[in-house]
Amino acid sequence: LITNAGANGGENSDVLVSVFFIKNGKEIEDKKEEIEFKYRTSSIKRNEIITKAKFLLRKGDPDKARIQIKEYLNHRNNTQPVRWPSAGSVFKNPLPNYAGLIIENLGLKGLSVGDAQVSNVHSNYIINKNNASPENILSLINMVKDKVLKAIGGEIQLKLDDGLSNWLNEATTAYPVLKEVMAFPRTASN
Repeated sequence: LITNAGANGGENSDVLVSVFFIKNGKEIEDKKEEIEFKYRTSSIKRNEIITKAKFLLRKGDPDKARIQIKEYLNHRNNTQPVRWPSAGSVFKNPLPNYAGLIIENLGLKGLSVGDAQVSNVHSNYIINKNNASPENILSLINMVKDKVLKAIGGEIQLKLDDGLSNWLNEATTAYPVLKEVMAFPRTASN
């Protein structure tokens, strides 16, 4: 919700009705209209405690839904590095462009720091080739950001905001968590 996640032309905010928060020791409900949503961001603060959210989904044809899901999974398997552990795409798309395309056009596919690598399948993914450390991943992220800045004169932003840098820098805390996330192989079924 915080990042207004989305895929395949839709975002969480498209079907969101309201979000419930803990504020001043009480659960309160904010309607969607009270929250600002943009591409991969919202006005929800990272320190706010979300307890639940309401969504309004439309009823559809189950057979058509199965076909659509299969098409999405096939597309994902053909365009994303699902065989390697990763935390998903790293950078926000600087609309109307795509971060992966910018990174690819700069020849950064395959760029590595330790076992962290810019995927050869999709340039907006950093994969773990074996035993990438948080420092490897953060160094590679910063290297890509620097090369993009020098080449196009503009910065690409992390999907998870710069708090990720702070999180990764606290290696004693972050390393076990990151190691679990980066070691979990993404497959067609997850």
